[in-house]
Amino acid sequence: QIVNSLNMVDRGIKERPDLCVLRETTMPAVLVETAFISNQEDAYKLMYRIEEFANAISRGITDAEKLF
Repeated sequence: QIVNSLNMVDRGIKERPDLCVLRETTMPAVLVETAFISNQEDAYKLMYRIEEFANAISRGITDAEKLF
């Protein structure tokens, strides 16, 4: 949803079960890295298109719920 809504680059899924935020939970969990602040275009989107990121994440969650 983020890729399509905000014209971002799809960098794929990186499985990292060793990360505490993913390992130390009893529920399904995902860590979302929305953009890179070191990239000027990404940084602009993070500053001025926050609601669009939030909406895209929300849609992604509801889309994933349909798979379970």
